[in-house]
Amino acid sequence: MDVARTETVQEAPETTPPAAVPNIPVSYAAMSSRALAVLVVCGVLGVALLAGVKQETIGDFVRFQINAREATDRGNEDLRQIKIDPATYHHATTVTYTFDDYANEYLRRTIGIAAANRIYRDQVPSAFWTIRYFRNSQNEEYRLVLKPNGSLHSIHHTLDEKASGANLSKEEAQSRAEAFLRDRKNINLADWNLVETRTDKRPARTDHFFEWEQKTALDHVPGQPAAGGAHIRMQLQVQGDEVSGYRIFIKIPETWRDTESRATPAQLAQSFGRAGGIGVALIVVLVIFLRNLKSPDVARVPWRPIRKLSILMLLAAIAIYINRVPQLLLNYTTAWPLSTFYIILLISMIFITAMYVAAAVLLLGLAWFFVDRAFGPGQIPAWRETHSAYFRDAFCVALFGSAAVTGLKRLPALFARWPAAAGWPLFRHSLGANVPGNLDVLNPAVGALAASIAAAFLAVGILGLAAGLIAAYVRPAWMRAALMILYAALMATNVATPGTFFREAAFHLVAVAAVWYGVTHIVRFNLLGYFLLAAMIVLVPAAIELLQQPNPYLHANGYAVLAFALALLAWPLYQWRRLQPVGVG
Repeated sequence: MDVARTETVQEAPETTPPAAVPNIPVSYAAMSSRALAVLVVCGVLGVALLAGVKQETIGDFVRFQINAREATDRGNEDLRQIKIDPATYHHATTVTYTFDDYANEYLRRTIGIAAANRIYRDQVPSAFWTIRYFRNSQNEEYRLVLKPNGSLHSIHHTLDEKASGANLSKEEAQSRAEAFLRDRKNINLADWNLVETRTDKRPARTDHFFEWEQKTALDHVPGQPAAGGAHIRMQLQVQGDEVSGYRIFIKIPETWRDTESRATPAQLAQSFGRAGGIGVALIVVLVIFLRNLKSPDVARVPWRPIRKLSILMLLAAIAIYINRVPQLLLNYTTAWPLSTFYIILLISMIFITAMYVAAAVLLLGLAWFFVDRAFGPGQIPAWRETHSAYFRDAFCVALFGSAAVTGLKRLPALFARWPAAAGWPLFRHSLGANVPGNLDVLNPAVGALAASIAAAFLAVGILGLAAGLIAAYVRPAWMRAALMILYAALMATNVATPGTFFREAAFHLVAVAAVWYGVTHIVRFNLLGYFLLAAMIVLVPAAIELLQQPNPYLHANGYAVLAFALALLAWPLYQWRRLQPVGVG
């Protein structure tokens, strides 16, 4: 491994007691001009990819005009319109997406992403604010579904099995449902077929369920029969004499879904391979570490500073958990007392945050141990004891490295534009939607900051552990190359043909090779640079996502996240300038 070794000082004098662990000072080896130039070029190329390669994705049109508090206010008003007092209910407001990954891929193959997005935007809305109104230990509840602009989409009323109500005939219930669709949804039922009905006799009422399908398929080709293909469907319930539960979605052919969702032998082999690889790596790491538990290598690990640093991880984990309270309340089961549910949440928070902190301490400690074994003791400097070049390099890694890593994700889209790729279409089994996330937490900015801290700890620990383990125990170049190829093959998932498998595997191979080169030839032992790089990769996309939303509150959170990211960059920049010798430009 071509990593430049730093100069180290001899161990402590012979007067040091035998049981003492040598304190080895570190002299940081700054990045060479060539390494800095490569880093800058990669960052510029990353920015060019981000700016010049626009990736067309399902759901990229979704924008939220209101925030969680405004959605709750509008939901309260809609509830009052049906003579229900929202003050008598607890509530939880969350963002809900109903995009179906298999339907997305089916539409992508048949009509293209642009046409699919038009359908989702104009005919089948699939992004919502959902407000759940519930009472302690009571089965009856309301769920109001609002569109991103705040308009009411549907009301779902959950009734107790034994609640009383009317006993309408199927014909009377269908008449009420059709009137709702005509008057409330402006739907011309002449274009729809009633494809499913169900009647459920309750102890004190009769419930009815109806499902309609649009006659013309979404992927219909003019001049051919309209049957088959993907169709828009609607569902509606009539509980007693109350119409509720309106839902609209895309129904794709079941044979296609069954074929694409069926696990192939290759996919099963991949799954077992990933699980086996992770298991073997964990066993190897633990065996090596435990066998050396009493060695000076373990004693040199700065456990106390790592534990102190992990306080940040503890605060981040607590913030992440508390911030997700609305999402957690959405899962409250009314069969339990609400107080019991809160106690379970508290116990879960203690357990989960403890696991986060323990994982962070263990990962960083193991990473330090294996890096020391691979490259010799004293290679990782502490930023409080270094000179200006350390902070200069950390700043450059955070700025240009994050741009390079983020831009790397656009390489598949760039390759798809090449003429040679036209005969090599990318088929997946399913296709996820690219939609805003974490807009429904208590505070989106705090959520992004906490997520960046957690990502920094975990990413640095895993990356350091992997690099140290490979450098120490996988020395031949051919073995490292084989390990990269194996990793790329195991990570190339969700592809439907051999050609697309090799295409995705090639991307993962390029990505892991780029990361390995960056670790071994550019960033090397700059721990602060790794932390800032991982944080930037989380913060910048989160800020952009929030700034894209038209809501002022979400906008303000985006600026807060951006300000925090700039402050993180400003700190090493300030230290660099502060520690520079007088007279140096």
